[in-house]
Amino acid sequence: MDPDRPGFHATLTGPLMLRVLRIENLAVVASAEIEFGPGLNLLTGETGAGKSIVVDALGLVCGERADGDLVRTGEEKGTIEAIFDVPRGFGFEALGLGIEEADGEVAIRREILASGRSRAMINGVTVSLAGLKSVGQHLVQIHGQHLHHALLNAEFHLSFLDRFAGLDAKAERARILFGEAQAADAALRDFVEKARQFGRERDTLRFQVDEIRKADLRAGEEEELREERSRLRNSERLGELTSEAGGLLDGTEDDPDNSLLSKMRSLGRRLDEISRLDPSAVRESFSRHGEVLSLLNDWSADLADYVSSLDAQPGRIDEVESRLATLERLKKKYGSSIDEIMSFLSESESRLNAIDDPEAEERRLAKLSSTAWATYAAAAAGLSKERRSVATKLQKAVARELGELAMAQCRFEVRFEPASAPTDFDWRAHGLETGEFFLSANPGEELKPLKSVASGGELSRALLALQSLLNAHPSGAVVFDEVDAGIGGAVAEAVGRRLARVARDRQVLCVTHLAQVSAFADRHYVVEKRVVRGRTITEVREVDGRDRVREVARMLAGEVVTGSAEKNAEELIGRVRRFDAEPRT
Repeated sequence: MDPDRPGFHATLTGPLMLRVLRIENLAVVASAEIEFGPGLNLLTGETGAGKSIVVDALGLVCGERADGDLVRTGEEKGTIEAIFDVPRGFGFEALGLGIEEADGEVAIRREILASGRSRAMINGVTVSLAGLKSVGQHLVQIHGQHLHHALLNAEFHLSFLDRFAGLDAKAERARILFGEAQAADAALRDFVEKARQFGRERDTLRFQVDEIRKADLRAGEEEELREERSRLRNSERLGELTSEAGGLLDGTEDDPDNSLLSKMRSLGRRLDEISRLDPSAVRESFSRHGEVLSLLNDWSADLADYVSSLDAQPGRIDEVESRLATLERLKKKYGSSIDEIMSFLSESESRLNAIDDPEAEERRLAKLSSTAWATYAAAAAGLSKERRSVATKLQKAVARELGELAMAQCRFEVRFEPASAPTDFDWRAHGLETGEFFLSANPGEELKPLKSVASGGELSRALLALQSLLNAHPSGAVVFDEVDAGIGGAVAEAVGRRLARVARDRQVLCVTHLAQVSAFADRHYVVEKRVVRGRTITEVREVDGRDRVREVARMLAGEVVTGSAEKNAEELIGRVRRFDAEPRT
């Protein structure tokens, strides 16, 4: 199975969307069912209410590893179910999981036992974790803290650039070729290091090859010898039986007329006379008399030939026994049959040729190594050229994204090391260079590595821009987990505006703690925690109308929601409605 094969989604004919998510006995959620819709779906709630549990549940139904500690205390298992609307041509057949299309719907169920074990089903078919992940990665792209941290790690920047450019396959080919070249190098080094020890091995191989060659083996010889031995051992009895059979056919010296052939001739004469005297008595079976007589004559001749073959040369039985003993000895040393012995001989001769002329073998291995590195170098050079070409496109795309996030003066750059394509290849599995993202958030500031950006708000916006561009399958749902951390005010509204624009082309789910972002929701869900009968439970409910205004007001004002806070919330939502009316680009 190859979940990343090209063309997996090439036949999709419509949008792909998460419609329903059901959670039972997961962490502090006893039971929750959420119906999502197209556009921007936002989840809000107080700190610690359990907003991220929804994101965690989505990760689990898409193949992330499960932990038994996630199961609600006192329960045997936790269950997550997700139903996705998918267009025709989703591509189950290409994945080879035995799953059939189901009326434009993909239903995934994941059960997690308190012991830590889990099982998963897709459209009622049980699948492995790898199979679940191969489907899940085409349904949901989760941009959570793991991606946030990865984007800050320069080691991953080159792979992000490759994903943006669609160079994943070429980068993987370079990695494979690098491994093959390393293996060829290792074979050469191993041969050179062991060349000193070839003397003893050469003597052993020569003895083995000479021993097998001298035996002059022939395919099928053993079976023939066993048959001959059986015949020779039973030659006396075979002679008696042959003599008796001949007597029955041809008669004996004492009674030559009492034989099958004599009686058949006599029978023939009588049949001929019957036919002559009464033609009406002729039967078809009478005509077969000649055939039977001919067959008896053939038997007689064959028996005569067989009798002569039984006259073996003196000592032949000893020769056969000796030859069979030789074969048994060779079989114990080199294989269970003549075919296996001959295969061993072929391999030994090849090895002997290699170590009989170590210089020639070293030249051969050196050529293989040189060819492997040259093949890698060509692939890596082409990859490097494409990376450097597309880096400019990524820089411009990030600048546009940041412009929509109130960072129009920001500069973004992809820097390579070495700065230009090297003339002497620097062998690496991922290509000829490393790459790192640099950012200057304000005019006059020098470009710094992304990880060195001091402002949390600026960093969050830069990451949102990159995450938006690096979404691998825009037809699926995109999940942003607290991407607005560290920002507020007008910048938060810019982030909400950017999320809303992304949601015009695909379904977006986002966990947020900012009112300015939540105001852009097409659907707004509140995650609340309360205590029932001494136990903490988390509930998720959709809010609209006045309930939504009050939730946005709570996010603006805190625990005490005043009338002015509600008015501010209404004004904020009103501004968003005007944004929604803007022409879509």
